[in-house]
Amino acid sequence: REEWRREWRRRAGTKLQSAWRGHSGRRLAREEEMYQALELDEYAVTKLQSCFRGHVGRNKFRARRKQQAIDKILSSAAKLQAVYRGHLARLEANAERELQMAEIEFEAALRIQAVLRGHWGRQVERFRRRHWLANRLQRTYRGHIARLDVMVLRRFNAANKLQSVYRGHVSRRFMVHHRQVVAIIRLHEWEQACALKLQAVYRGHLGRYLGLSLIRQTRSALRLQATYRGHLDRSRLRQSLAEEYAAVQIQRVYKGHVGRLVMDHVATLVTQWRAALKLQRVTRGHFVRRGLAQSRIRLRAAQVLSRVYRGHLARV
Repeated sequence: REEWRREWRRRAGTKLQSAWRGHSGRRLAREEEMYQALELDEYAVTKLQSCFRGHVGRNKFRARRKQQAIDKILSSAAKLQAVYRGHLARLEANAERELQMAEIEFEAALRIQAVLRGHWGRQVERFRRRHWLANRLQRTYRGHIARLDVMVLRRFNAANKLQSVYRGHVSRRFMVHHRQVVAIIRLHEWEQACALKLQAVYRGHLGRYLGLSLIRQTRSALRLQATYRGHLDRSRLRQSLAEEYAAVQIQRVYKGHVGRLVMDHVATLVTQWRAALKLQRVTRGHFVRRGLAQSRIRLRAAQVLSRVYRGHLARV
């Protein structure tokens, strides 16, 4: 009986040691899995931060380039306005000198009017050509901006593809490691026949808990990615719509301003032309009336001389 007790105590000690070793091994395995999960979460957070910083930097760079382009367009418009105002001032000065010369000599005024009409026609043609060049420049700039947006979108899609491939690779490695751990644990369970049932129940509970946690984390990550991508797409769409609306408004205001300037210039030219015609008509009427008055005076003088001469001949 004493030997049986010693044998029983030895077996009990061995069983306790094996149970403690299994408990220690499972605890170390759980801690290793937790450390790996924490490292994966930290890498994901770092990756999201880097993507967001890159997005903010690209938006700032794009806004700076657009502001520079708008400033350049505004400076060009101001330069064109200054040139056009100077041209209008010179045209007015030329018109005043031509009107002064028209009062002196009628034939010279006709010649100057012909030259002035030709000059005005050429200026209108030049203005039309400048307007066409401005439209061509705006269309080229819009195409360049659209191509840049398409290039950025392609790079963003490529980055998403690389991220999905890397996540799949990490998930597959994690599953392979998990399967290896499960196989080792099952082999150990086969050797430990006494603690098989309790270990199986505990591992099943732990596996279900970890699986549910992993599924929830994956779904949360996917939902967060979908929300962030939707926010990016909506922000990009709103920004593109705002830029297009701003470009349309700028074009509308600039075209309206140019149209009003052209109409004002045309109205001024028509007024000057009508004034010149009025002045010519008054001048011709004055010359004709003066010639008619002189002709009447000469005719009356001739009639008086004839009557006096006939009376003299009759008396003689």
